[in-house]
Amino acid sequence: KYKSAGEMFIRNTASPENREQNQRMVTSVWNSFVSEMAAAREIPLDKFNALVDNLALNFPEDFLENGLVDALVDHEELLTKLCTVAQVAGPDQLTLIPFADYTIARAQSLPGRNQVAVLHMDGDIVEGNDYTDIAADRFVREIDALRKDKNVKAVVLRVNSPGGSVSASVKIRRALDLLMKEKPLVASFGNYAASGGYWISNGCQKIFADATTITGSIGVFSMIPEFGGVSKKVGVGVETVGSNKHSDMFSLMRPFDKAELDYMQASVEDIYDSFVGLVAASRGMDVPAVDAIAQGRVWTGADALGIGLVDEIGDLEDAVAYAAALADYHSSDEYTVCDYPEPLTPIQQLMMQLGGTGSEPSILADTPFEALGPAVSALKAQEPGVVYARLPYAIEMR
Repeated sequence: KYKSAGEMFIRNTASPENREQNQRMVTSVWNSFVSEMAAAREIPLDKFNALVDNLALNFPEDFLENGLVDALVDHEELLTKLCTVAQVAGPDQLTLIPFADYTIARAQSLPGRNQVAVLHMDGDIVEGNDYTDIAADRFVREIDALRKDKNVKAVVLRVNSPGGSVSASVKIRRALDLLMKEKPLVASFGNYAASGGYWISNGCQKIFADATTITGSIGVFSMIPEFGGVSKKVGVGVETVGSNKHSDMFSLMRPFDKAELDYMQASVEDIYDSFVGLVAASRGMDVPAVDAIAQGRVWTGADALGIGLVDEIGDLEDAVAYAAALADYHSSDEYTVCDYPEPLTPIQQLMMQLGGTGSEPSILADTPFEALGPAVSALKAQEPGVVYARLPYAIEMR
């Protein structure tokens, strides 16, 4: 009902269900943001919304007058204030760190005997060994290695994925289930943990999410393009031979007949039922209750908490501390936090970009064509006959 990934190909406008879920999601994200902002600045919520609705925040003086900032200063004045706070004589004694570097910095712990492993899963879920996505074969090896490593006492699954291939999600989920039989496994959701991203992680012992995390999207779809009409218009003919009636079922040059459409629909519905059943069993819910909040609908972390799809609003550090406690470590001095997969060496990165094990987005990175990355991912997700559990769109916060 809410799985709208294919709407751009079959409709000129968004469906009512798609508009409903988008409006709910935007409202939830805004409410989370404005609540924190209003609390931090001690401004009533209705006043803050009125300022935004009336376009009353245009110039720096507007922010100062309405209590959103404390002072208006230039760069040199700011450095002077920082010197006072840091108790140093002058700006030349300040050590300034770019915000971008600060946000990505993480103290690297040397592997020890008592590790809490953070397994970072970022990107689309795909088959194979790709290094730029969540490639099933590569991550199954990573998960198996963590399961067998006696120094790893607990694992935190850090998910930032809109989903992807169902078959790849199934492989990763099986590997995680085996790991959880031997060690504590906790999930921490980043910006996205939707559809396939939720498939692989909903079985964890506890799920932490941000209030603005996009999750849910419990649903699957398959799209089969057909270019027969276009080929005729440009004078291109196609001849096929086959051993059976439906041998050319996935040809792009003819439409499906009714039997083939019924075949694909049955496959999609069977996988959807499996997805719903998996969530129901993992989250301790009955199937009708999961189906009511599934149907491809996306939820924010704040909403997901209320309907039982996540357990707690918290960040990665909260998830690490909880996983450590499950392993009977209650002080950060008792364990080390290690990140996996281990980063590629410069030589490995170079070989990947030269065509060794990378994929299209790795070649596009840091080039004028970087913006083509999302388009490449979209094209990769249109393989005929493949069923996907994927978020229906990309979301950009402005």
